[in-house]
Amino acid sequence: MEDPSKAALKGATNSGDGLVGQTPGNNLPLVEIGLQALAMPFKHLLPLIRLGGLPFLFSLACEIIGNAIRSTGLVRSIGAFWVVLGMTVVYVPFEIGWIRLVIGGPSAVVNRSLFPFGRTERRYLLGVFLMACSVLIVVPPALGIKYAVDTFDHNLQLETVLLFLWIFVAVVVCLIRLLIVFPAIATNTYRGLTATWKQSSGHFEEIAILDSMVRLPWFVIVEIVARMAEPYSSFALRAWVIAAQCVVFLFAQATVAGMLALVYQHLTPELAVSSEGPNSAASVS
Repeated sequence: MEDPSKAALKGATNSGDGLVGQTPGNNLPLVEIGLQALAMPFKHLLPLIRLGGLPFLFSLACEIIGNAIRSTGLVRSIGAFWVVLGMTVVYVPFEIGWIRLVIGGPSAVVNRSLFPFGRTERRYLLGVFLMACSVLIVVPPALGIKYAVDTFDHNLQLETVLLFLWIFVAVVVCLIRLLIVFPAIATNTYRGLTATWKQSSGHFEEIAILDSMVRLPWFVIVEIVARMAEPYSSFALRAWVIAAQCVVFLFAQATVAGMLALVYQHLTPELAVSSEGPNSAASVS
């Protein structure tokens, strides 16, 4: 029997949850996508709580435990690495579920379990891991700059700095343009990096602007919340502040995932849900 969530994605006909009736054009509707992505967590609050409950509790536990023992000097960079890794893993099913909700509506995730981790989730996690590792490309030129500075080789300094800047810009452009690979994986419509690269052609600046647009409000809120407690504040107050920050992080992750889903829906004709009727909705299996 077909997975109900996949069936819902195939025949998604709900209006208002996606860019209804739109077809890909030369420009992305930045304001519309940004506002829709920011509104989605509030519009679908119950699915957000159900899908994001486990990631929220895990991040809250990690933050509270880490905050409690940080003063004793027991938390080091290795511990922080494992915390970040754990949070990345537990947020993968949530992001996939949220992308499907944005594209297919609440019916696409109505029967989704609390923490599914099948083939789609593993592919999604692999994509996150490979993108994170791609930044290591800038390490060799960075080490070259350090070596040139230590040896007072001014010619080598100029060459390594130019190489570093060139590689850094190339990595940023590639990462931004390949961000829509995640909604492709989440909806099981991934057709390779070449297809993704072609889809995002001419949209680098727009995706970069959208990414900054939807992240900035949550970043500001996190900073405001963080200033509500000082290092010498009571543990109870710090715990409440940490909980608020975890809630904001959950909303931020939903907003970013929703933005990518809306961009991918706009750039992929077969995902554009028509307002004329269910027969015009294409399959996204």
